[in-house]
Amino acid sequence: MIAMGSLTRNVEQPQKSAVSWNVLREGWSILWNIPSLRLLTLMDIAQALAGSIWIGAVTLAFAKEALGRGEGWWGLMNSSYAAGTMLGGILALSLAKRIKKHLIASMTMGSLLFSLLTVVYGLNNLPWLALVLCILMGPVHQIRDVAQQTALQNSVPVESLTKVYATHGFLISTVMSVSIVIFGLVADQLGVRWVYLIGGALFIVSAICSLSLSRVHRNQPIAKHTKNM
Repeated sequence: MIAMGSLTRNVEQPQKSAVSWNVLREGWSILWNIPSLRLLTLMDIAQALAGSIWIGAVTLAFAKEALGRGEGWWGLMNSSYAAGTMLGGILALSLAKRIKKHLIASMTMGSLLFSLLTVVYGLNNLPWLALVLCILMGPVHQIRDVAQQTALQNSVPVESLTKVYATHGFLISTVMSVSIVIFGLVADQLGVRWVYLIGGALFIVSAICSLSLSRVHRNQPIAKHTKNM
């Protein structure tokens, strides 16, 4: 019985692995072949690359090196961003209908504003201003993220949602893992301010992709799955 159980597990494992890779391969094919999904994925990749600039090690280094403050102030910065995110959630909920009607505008403005706030944050020397910027980033991030996730969901055929989200999640997790290493090297070699300046540039790339998405929407029938973009 033990031998049979082991044999069964050994047979099932390659099958599960094969199914997983098939799901990722099919999901990638869908992401790449639908123009709107391809652009949304490029936006997410740019944002995932920039997202690692907010990990604890980098923000703590910024608090110490750029602002001349310690771990206490770093905690305040994290709390400010959390408060801004909660306010952003409430604001996004109250503006849900408008965001749905203007997805591309919400994504573009959100990316541009977040880029501006990130660059100002990176150049800033004033601790109190850093707190204000952290609070302001929350609502901007939430509105952009809600619009982007809605656009992604609307662009995916219902029967392919699982495959697309599995592939998308795997891709973004991989990109973020790599970006942590890259920005760690940037902070070490060029200084922590450069981390935020490069991050701001990446958010501009995201905004450019959203403008391209608007062009695709005008020139092609972006599938029946996308509405009110």
